[in-house]
Amino acid sequence: MTCAKILCTGLVAGLIAVAESAATPAWRDSVDLPTSIGGSVQAQLRQGWLHAWRVDGDGQELWHTILGRADQPGRIEKANLFTVVVHHPDSQSHIRDDLNRNRLSGHRQTLVGEPFPGLETEIGDQTAQSTYRSAEKPSTHLTRWQRDYWVWAGSGPTDALLHTVVRLAPILTIPQRQTLEKPTADQAILHWDRAEFTDDGQTFSVRYISHREMEVMHQRHTLDQGAVPFEIDIERWVAPIVGYEDSPLNSLAQLQGKVVLLDFWATWCS
Repeated sequence: MTCAKILCTGLVAGLIAVAESAATPAWRDSVDLPTSIGGSVQAQLRQGWLHAWRVDGDGQELWHTILGRADQPGRIEKANLFTVVVHHPDSQSHIRDDLNRNRLSGHRQTLVGEPFPGLETEIGDQTAQSTYRSAEKPSTHLTRWQRDYWVWAGSGPTDALLHTVVRLAPILTIPQRQTLEKPTADQAILHWDRAEFTDDGQTFSVRYISHREMEVMHQRHTLDQGAVPFEIDIERWVAPIVGYEDSPLNSLAQLQGKVVLLDFWATWCS
């Protein structure tokens, strides 16, 4: 009888412990960014994986990564006013965002033949371009797509399983530098004007264009005498006139759209 009571008591205690564990919410933490930038950097344990991401002042994600497997909480460190680092409990994997330099870098755990959840992300442009080639079976590759007038990029073991997603650069004009290549089986590189994303499967480095930098680009682009204004440089418009390269603009009738911007410049103006 005594043994039965002990067994029953132990079983009840075990069930209570399991119930309490299930009721305990997964670890989550966040750090607010300076008011001049807005938003926050957040981290959370989700089904045994450590996620880290950044949102802007409107709650929209700017980047998101899965650092690796974890059964313990991570740690968010504010290294200085404009630098935030999310640390994995393994003391090696991390992601660092240098806000005043628009640079994101990090190190992820190696994925060795285990089920990987990947990130759920919305790929807006169905004609997304990728460095992935199935015959290579690379450890990582980059995928690029367009959504909401921004170029987005993601890296992962396959095109359907991305472990890092970044809002890379605004689509203002046709980029003067636009490459997506895979120099080695383990490394992929993406360039979009001044923006860059490099990933080798574990270590990654990103130079992104922030919304604030985009505004500065507009404000600082002054019109020199005889220069073509940034806003109406027809050869670099996002949606240039069809056939413009073969048939130069000779008439305003060729400008078909909701808005037509007229700009006049006289060489005799002082």
